[in-house]
Amino acid sequence: MKTRLVPQPLREPVHLLFWFVLIGGWYQLAQAQIILPPTRGTASVSGTIMMRGQPAANIAVSASVRGAQPPFTAKTVARTKTDAAGHYQLQDLPAGEVVIAPQPAAYVVSNAAEGDERGGIETRVSLEEGQAAKDIDFTLTPGAVITGRVTTEDGRPVIGETVSLSSPTTPGPEDNSPPGAAMVRRDAAETDDRGVYRIYGLTPGKYLISCGRDAQGGGSGGDGFGGGDAFYTRVFYPAAVAPAEATVIDLAEGAEAVNIDLRLGKVLHGYRASGRIASSKTGEPLKRAFIRAAGSAGTDTPNYYGFALTDEDGEFTLSGLQPGSYKLEASGLGSSVGADSNLIVQDASFQIVDSDITGLEIKAVPGIVVSGTIVLENTSTAPLPFRTADLTVLGAIATKDDSIPNYSQASIRPDGSFTLTGLPAGRLVFGLFNAVPGLRLQAVERGGVRIPGMTTDDSGPPDEAGSPVGLVVDADHPVTDLVLRVIYGNCRLRGQIVQPDGSPVHGYYYPRAKRVDGTGEEMGASVDNQGHFSFEGLTPGQYEVKVDPTKPGKLVTVSNGADNTVTLTVEPPKDDDQ
Repeated sequence: MKTRLVPQPLREPVHLLFWFVLIGGWYQLAQAQIILPPTRGTASVSGTIMMRGQPAANIAVSASVRGAQPPFTAKTVARTKTDAAGHYQLQDLPAGEVVIAPQPAAYVVSNAAEGDERGGIETRVSLEEGQAAKDIDFTLTPGAVITGRVTTEDGRPVIGETVSLSSPTTPGPEDNSPPGAAMVRRDAAETDDRGVYRIYGLTPGKYLISCGRDAQGGGSGGDGFGGGDAFYTRVFYPAAVAPAEATVIDLAEGAEAVNIDLRLGKVLHGYRASGRIASSKTGEPLKRAFIRAAGSAGTDTPNYYGFALTDEDGEFTLSGLQPGSYKLEASGLGSSVGADSNLIVQDASFQIVDSDITGLEIKAVPGIVVSGTIVLENTSTAPLPFRTADLTVLGAIATKDDSIPNYSQASIRPDGSFTLTGLPAGRLVFGLFNAVPGLRLQAVERGGVRIPGMTTDDSGPPDEAGSPVGLVVDADHPVTDLVLRVIYGNCRLRGQIVQPDGSPVHGYYYPRAKRVDGTGEEMGASVDNQGHFSFEGLTPGQYEVKVDPTKPGKLVTVSNGADNTVTLTVEPPKDDDQ
């Protein structure tokens, strides 16, 4: 087995923006313009797809590019199918990293894992303008199958219930090469009228099978957003209530695991909490606000159970709640036309005992306003490929744990100014959304002095009291004079990872690059099946590029208009790693 070098854990402020996108932001980001890398160019990719030693004809193949910022939106830029000789060619591709993915129905790509960390699903290729990348070949092998039957306690078939597939091992910083931690293309199936399910096209590896939903809302069942009013408690094969107690299903290539049956336990009847949210000043309903319930029902730590959007009358319903104490949280309160955007929800608590809760009256009260100006520096020799108005400033109130933070977002006005509203008191950090490669928030200043811990570029630790980094904001400390310094670069650094004999690597390698002057965050790049990688959107300067995070890297000077390249040499895996 080849050594897998994984990226280091992300720093504290990053998870705030992750939560924004994952929970609170999807609803509003659907209205935002997503800026993607170029989708057309003059490059091409070709290769051959084989199956059981024979050319695989009529196999769909796609090429896609991904955005550089959350939610990392992907866009397909080319599609084709293999001919009778198994050959494919994708044309008019842009320069940069392009993802090539065969799409077989019941087969898996057995050799894509050599150039891609997702394991047998796709391969990334770094392209130059006009380059014709050849011999990007794939080998298809029969996918494995897991099938079984789901029944109730008294043996009746469970119809239309989702059976979920998961890996018993998740790669992490302390687990460089998790054996059998399979990455899957298909991770669920629905039972038919006999209670039978069948999940096919699986890569070899170790899997867990489960069905039902736990009290925290995980697993199948419910409506997928707020949770159902009644659901089966989650069961792992064969009859376990926790993943650690489940039987691991180890699949070989093309294997079929049969009779993986599940007998579901009792049905939990969830309760509903409904009410209305309105402005405390005007009494007007708050439309399309995002509502969530935070509580600790059945657990020792808070979780988020229900999610809902308010309707035109400001009314909402949260379903699938278990007995316990909850606190309502809301975001997006200023999304309605004509609504007061400077609103937050406070002291909205309730308790579920043994019945639904109705008539909750939630008042939105004035929040905190933070304003400032964006100063943009273009380090490239070309005009900016975007308008300032296309960017969005994100502000999030940091938390001591991994709970969902309060956030606010604002567009940038033509004069560079912005205003964040509806923030609670706390410590504020910033980020950017809709950013093209090479655009990043470099610093936040006040009165000409840089404030540490305000961006995802900052690596400062929490303070002595254990509080997160960030700027303290509250009603007694108005903030109206911030300067957000944003920098743009379009330099490119191409590289290749080779072994001492000059042959390209095949395996899980993650090159990293970071400016030696300490400014800017560390960047990572994917490696294709020839060991090539590319860092896009760099600003001019000197960078340290490395593969092994525990060892010194190679220093490279990156300049505008130059052909910036680097070659990294790694030792082949030791015999005991084979």
